[in-house]
Amino acid sequence: MLELGNNLKLEKRKSGDGDTWVCLELTPADTWKNRQHWKPLTRPLQKTEVLVWLGQHCSATESADQIRRYFD
Repeated sequence: MLELGNNLKLEKRKSGDGDTWVCLELTPADTWKNRQHWKPLTRPLQKTEVLVWLGQHCSATESADQIRRYFD
């Protein structure tokens, strides 16, 4: 799991086709029985797809370095 700030995280999942990643968003505490939970923002993505998605949605330099290290 790779946290991208306070409200986003990238979770690695194993599948028959290899590893995939899902981007998840933290929901506010008042939306579901007063508990925060993580909801998927994307379908399971391959490595190249997740890099494109992150490039479009996460522009922080710090996150970009962290992401590169995560995939290397």
